[in-house]
Amino acid sequence: MSLAHAKVEVIQAQNAPETRKRPNPTPRRRLDPSVTIFLVALVILGAAMGHVAQRARITALTYELHLENLRLAEAKRVNNHLLVEVERARSLKRVEEQARNRLGMVDPAQTTWLVLNPANPQTTAEPAATGTERPGLFAAFSLWFERVRSEMRAALPRAR
Repeated sequence: MSLAHAKVEVIQAQNAPETRKRPNPTPRRRLDPSVTIFLVALVILGAAMGHVAQRARITALTYELHLENLRLAEAKRVNNHLLVEVERARSLKRVEEQARNRLGMVDPAQTTWLVLNPANPQTTAEPAATGTERPGLFAAFSLWFERVRSEMRAALPRAR
């Protein structure tokens, strides 16, 4: 070997990484199989308990939903009943009935006269039997006209 080869080998040996064996670091500890099984069982148990808790919550919420649906149906039934009552109260027939019964009103076609204080209670106007009794017919008409006029004066508001 030549001197050049020897120098190259020395340089390579200096630059090359050491191939010496390093001392072994501390050996890695392995878990005992019973501990591993216990930890896996614990994780599985936690997942199972979470699943059971979710199912219980779903069941409780389902019952609540059912109760709320029943309350909603009852509220809709009451609402429909009230709507029917409102329509019944607004109907013309009921308004007319209430006006007649509670307020004492009558139809415009019906005319009812009520004499509160007649001038002469003994005299009553009798219809004329024949056309020959002109003065009696005139007197009855005049008496009737006076009663209507006095009632109209009493019903009209007084001017100030």
